[in-house]
Amino acid sequence: FVCEERQQWMRRVLNKVIERMNVVPVPVHQDNYAYLLIDRATKKAAAVDPAEPAKILEAAEREGVEITHILTTHHHWDHADGNPGMVEKLGESLKVVGGDKRIPALNHLVVHNDRIQIGSIDIRVLFTPCHTTGHVLYFAETQEDTPALF
Repeated sequence: FVCEERQQWMRRVLNKVIERMNVVPVPVHQDNYAYLLIDRATKKAAAVDPAEPAKILEAAEREGVEITHILTTHHHWDHADGNPGMVEKLGESLKVVGGDKRIPALNHLVVHNDRIQIGSIDIRVLFTPCHTTGHVLYFAETQEDTPALF
């Protein structure tokens, strides 16, 4: 119940500052979140750290979006182990992005300042080797919206 209230609160806050892109928090495991980063105009989306594929796919269906990318911040199981299941469900054309070759199902290795496009959302990769040696952050922005950082 508390998790559901927190998720609703996060949606209200995020939807106030974001118009073109939408960020949907998806609770995974007991104390973590994955996210759908959605371009509202094209209905294209990226799944950020989709540790539990069924939950991410359910959220995507509810939002009516097509997941074209997985953005993986680091290789730990609670962030990356859902990647193979996502590829299995969505197909080999799904881009699995990350900055570390240890990321399961990785097919798009990125480095600092690389750019990724999801509809009109421009995503810049920031190499941040703190939590793990291959950790990256994703800075997402459009011309209209407040940026988001994952």
